[in-house]
Amino acid sequence: MTKHQLMVHLTGHCESATRLASESRDRRLTLLERVRLLLHLRMCSWCTRAVAQIALLAVASRMPPKNDAPLPDAARQRIAQVLQDME
Repeated sequence: MTKHQLMVHLTGHCESATRLASESRDRRLTLLERVRLLLHLRMCSWCTRAVAQIALLAVASRMPPKNDAPLPDAARQRIAQVLQDME
């Protein structure tokens, strides 16, 4: 049995692992789910990267937006015109 076949047999496919990683942000995983995810992550560098990206997105989504550059007046006028045309 290859490493990949063993991983899939014990921990499921990458799709299942990334789904569990995403769900872990919203709920506490069961013990079996946590074990399967951790085992999968120990063997799969791709999913380890995906979990890091999920964590980064979670942090970024909680950050307040930056208003460094104000919207130019011309852009404001174009937006106002489009909204007015929609009415």
